[in-house]
Amino acid sequence: MHPVRVWGLTLNVPSGEFPIERFSAVGLAEHIVVDRPASIPKNTGIVQLVGRPPTPNIEVMMDDIDTARLFAGELCAALNLELKSVPVPGQTIRRYTV
Repeated sequence: MHPVRVWGLTLNVPSGEFPIERFSAVGLAEHIVVDRPASIPKNTGIVQLVGRPPTPNIEVMMDDIDTARLFAGELCAALNLELKSVPVPGQTIRRYTV
């Protein structure tokens, strides 16, 4: 990754070109909002290309979870990659059965 300057801020984001063969999956991260006031949007989905080392993961879209899930499925089909659940940065995926 290379630092990129945007509006005076330095961001550590990927730069360059990465061939599709360098990605192993399409990742879908769901940011779940449990208790929200009416002004906060519903659960959010983040779609990313999951890079094989040393290729970085690249976020390609963020929207409500239903739209993100649909887009992720279409992207998987178009690129012939599997869909993978990935954690939101700083979180861990936990599955509970009740």
